Amino acid sequence: MLLHNKSSFIIWGLRCIALIWTLIFSYLLIQPEQQAVVHTVVQPAPPSFERELLFTSLHLLTFGFTAWLWCLALFPTRKDHRMMIVLALCLVLYGGLAEILQMQIPGRTAQWWDMTANILGIILGIGLWSLGHLWFVRRQITQNLLTH
Repeated sequence: MLLHNKSSFIIWGLRCIALIWTLIFSYLLIQPEQQAVVHTVVQPAPPSFERELLFTSLHLLTFGFTAWLWCLALFPTRKDHRMMIVLALCLVLYGGLAEILQMQIPGRTAQWWDMTANILGIILGIGLWSLGHLWFVRRQITQNLLTH
């Protein structure tokens, strides 16, 4: 019984972390260009291929991390394919809404490349979680076979 309570605590902790991350990420996505946190890391400069590649990579990595984190929070012990598809669609809608909102923010624009990177990041995040889950399940099965 104690293990179940500890597991429930960990699962709810992961869900809270995922929610807090999503709220912080949402705040960062709708910042005006002059106040954007990213500009403390990347100094303002004229548009260039390298700069666009950097920002597109940030979209890919952050949406990938977000998808991975939500998979970890929602599917800690089992793989539910239908719910993963629902999660992926919700995250794609979230990314699309963020791009639409960025059109309304001074100094920000919506770009198809960003949306493409969002979607690829979501696929990558869910894919990495799936590989990790598969590895963990196979490891558990192997350990069970060796101990019995």
